[in-house]
Amino acid sequence: MTAGAPRPPAQVQPYIEIIGLDATLALVQEFGGVRAYVAKDPPVDSKMVKAIGMAAAVRLGKALGGESPRIPVARAWLVQHYASLKWSVPRIARELRIADFSVRRILSRTATTRADPRQTSLF
Repeated sequence: MTAGAPRPPAQVQPYIEIIGLDATLALVQEFGGVRAYVAKDPPVDSKMVKAIGMAAAVRLGKALGGESPRIPVARAWLVQHYASLKWSVPRIARELRIADFSVRRILSRTATTRADPRQTSLF
């Protein structure tokens, strides 16, 4: 992961370990919030292969083949991840198909909860 990248939520971490960050980003964006069937031997023309690529679909199939896990939405993590790549608010909003004010709200919420480790607490 890149420096300054947000820590993925616990429900996303297993996917990163199995298929890597880029494929997980694509998986969450394409299937987030719904159950997605994971084939043991994914066909080339499946939605899963189109979304994450054949190599990642095969690795996912070896780990979860035959199951239909509910893919996490992880919207706040996606926003934070793209912001850590210095994407603009409009670009993030377009990529995730959410309103720009939603992106700003997520970023402002996480900015207030993530304190600079160099700064001492007042209380």
